[in-house]
Amino acid sequence: MHRMFVVRRGKRAGQEETKMSAEETKAISNRVAQAISEGSFDALDDLMAPEPAEEFKRDVTEIRRAFPDYAGTDVE
Repeated sequence: MHRMFVVRRGKRAGQEETKMSAEETKAISNRVAQAISEGSFDALDDLMAPEPAEEFKRDVTEIRRAFPDYAGTDVE
């Protein structure tokens, strides 16, 4: 199963909603890809909300166990 998690800044307790630019989204996506490629799953905690990050780390760990050469891909 393939899942995609989107990092989103949103409206929270008294904060205004802000939208990320395409460049910001690409930068985060590339940081996630780099973390996957390097196996630096702790970096994902800075890029995602806690619950999706934990689930994503479990999923990627299973994928990497089955496919050790699996790597993230940068967005251009």
